[in-house]
Amino acid sequence: MKNILALDLGAARVGLAYADAQIGIPLPLPYLPAQPWDAFLSALKKIVAEKSIHEIVVGLPLKMDGTSGPAAQAARQRIQEIHAATALPVYPIDERLSTLQASRQLQAYGLPAKKQKQHLDSSAALILLQAYLDRHQGPPQS
Repeated sequence: MKNILALDLGAARVGLAYADAQIGIPLPLPYLPAQPWDAFLSALKKIVAEKSIHEIVVGLPLKMDGTSGPAAQAARQRIQEIHAATALPVYPIDERLSTLQASRQLQAYGLPAKKQKQHLDSSAALILLQAYLDRHQGPPQS
């Protein structure tokens, strides 16, 4: 397993989650402000270096029917910019309903709605990362 960073892109915040090859489980990280974008990219590069990230997964906001719209096109542009800034492979992953799922999980954990906002983006990134890991996990080695 590699060290992988997942991003849930938003207009105001970018949620982050991290999978460490040593720990073997994904963990949420504090969100980063999405604006200004250059400042976000600088902060992202620091995290990539500190965590020895090998690849990045970014949520792709597809429409409910699976087609791309303006939001998905904007995310694809951001993916190219993230790749250019980090020189790492950056993989899109379908993020449909990840924020709703994250909100429901936070509610199930008993977190009041007012406090969910500060955890929602990184919780959504965690869901994206787990989905990516589930799809790319090889067979158990003996």
